[in-house]
Amino acid sequence: ILSTRVAPGWLWSSVRDELQPECSVSKRTADLQCGASLPGWRALAVGVLIGPQVLEDEIHHVLQEDIVAQVRKGGGSRLCPLGCLFLDALQMLLTLEYRLSDAYAAISVRFGQALQQIPFAVWVGSRWPLFALLNSADWGIVGAPAAYRCDGLSSSVDWGRFRQVFDDPEGSWWQKSIEYVYHPDVGESMFIASKQCLYGVYISNLIKLFWAMESESSAYSIYSPYVQWIFYESPHLLGASGWPFFAVLHHGTALRRHGFILDYDAVDLSSPLMWHGQYLQALPPGHHLALVSLQHSDRQVRPLSASG
Repeated sequence: ILSTRVAPGWLWSSVRDELQPECSVSKRTADLQCGASLPGWRALAVGVLIGPQVLEDEIHHVLQEDIVAQVRKGGGSRLCPLGCLFLDALQMLLTLEYRLSDAYAAISVRFGQALQQIPFAVWVGSRWPLFALLNSADWGIVGAPAAYRCDGLSSSVDWGRFRQVFDDPEGSWWQKSIEYVYHPDVGESMFIASKQCLYGVYISNLIKLFWAMESESSAYSIYSPYVQWIFYESPHLLGASGWPFFAVLHHGTALRRHGFILDYDAVDLSSPLMWHGQYLQALPPGHHLALVSLQHSDRQVRPLSASG
């Protein structure tokens, strides 16, 4: 099982890059689902978490354990925290597939709590296809109350038609959602709109965040906390609600304009400045110099003149 695979030769990238979506991500509605579907996830999950030698009858027993705990104890949480969460997701979806309700309940709580602690911006800078993986599962196994779909509500916002935008293969969900996402009644009273259709408001804020990301608008800081609230919902409710949360979230991770990879670990992010408890701005420059090691540069620096 997995503990035998956690060795010096363990390659996180082999797990991360193994799965590829069925099509490229775009703003065309026809590509929304196929761009966030990983058809080989089951085979990968069984191969990585359980192993090829385990019989079908034994899989149920193995999935009852916290398999990924062995990776964490071996330093996986420090080396690759996003990878550990991805492995948790693989096991969670396998317990869902095998109808192991007790195991699913335990791991989904653990997974949800861990997901809440990671800002969405981290996933945007990462190559881990977590939301495409979640979108690939059959959440209809557990289902969700019909009220989450917001069909037939009597309100100024036609939430049912808004949800159907993501099912219409013609045109662009990105463009067709604008009239609902920026509906004046939602902007004027988000409290009332949330009482009417909470998940509709969630996905509206998500799309607003993506517009801010694409236009490099400062409005990103406004909608970012709202998007983080989505991760406080149970994964199966998001998946079975009828709203394409995971597909749209995966689209957002592909919006970045740069080619930088931000899969940093704790060592990469360590800095003497992080260990200092006081606000550095309130300290004299000499204290800053004591904390920061100055490096020589080969660049020629032109002194600033009075004219700039």
